[in-house]
Amino acid sequence: MGSSNYLAWTSSVELWCKGQGVQDHLTNIACVVDKKAKASGEDAKAKAQWEKVDAQLCSLLWRSIDSKLLPLFRPFQTCYSVWEKARALYTNDISRFYDVISRMTNLKKQESDMSTYLGQVQAVMEEFETLMPVTTDVQKQQEHRQTLFLVLTLAGLPTDHDSVRDQILASPTIPTVDELFSRLLRLAAPPSHKVVSSPTIDSSTLASQTIEK
Repeated sequence: MGSSNYLAWTSSVELWCKGQGVQDHLTNIACVVDKKAKASGEDAKAKAQWEKVDAQLCSLLWRSIDSKLLPLFRPFQTCYSVWEKARALYTNDISRFYDVISRMTNLKKQESDMSTYLGQVQAVMEEFETLMPVTTDVQKQQEHRQTLFLVLTLAGLPTDHDSVRDQILASPTIPTVDELFSRLLRLAAPPSHKVVSSPTIDSSTLASQTIEK
């Protein structure tokens, strides 16, 4: 159903594929045949069988996707391409990350029982890990930090800045934190020149002046 349950969907699909012994269809573009099979002339047969299974699995993936979203995925006719399309759409989504951070900063037990509350915490943790996995890549870590503080800044804006927040979340290009700061400071700055309004003249005063003449 889109970003709202992407994590649950991927977990279910991965578990099912693992149980069927076909998890390689999610990670491989095409059939991988070992050297022994190639040498024995079974390469073509194995490839045909793999593609047959892949087509059946791809059809199952299509059926697991909401009908409103299906047109986005129908052009992709292998498990790998459908899987990667979903990952590209829903793991690099700044608006989804904003939603996760908003939920994280507003987590409260309130009137729910403890199990429900802890389940909500666990769900947010898993989504956060999906969007910001642990990495040894220093550049990636820096990008993650930039995104995190960008979203925290947006989440803290008052309602009169909703239009700015919505524009950034809907934009295909994510600004840097410095660019966001610069934009917000420009919006907060007072006008560089005073707007002088023309004086209004009461109609009765104008009429009396005309009669006096």
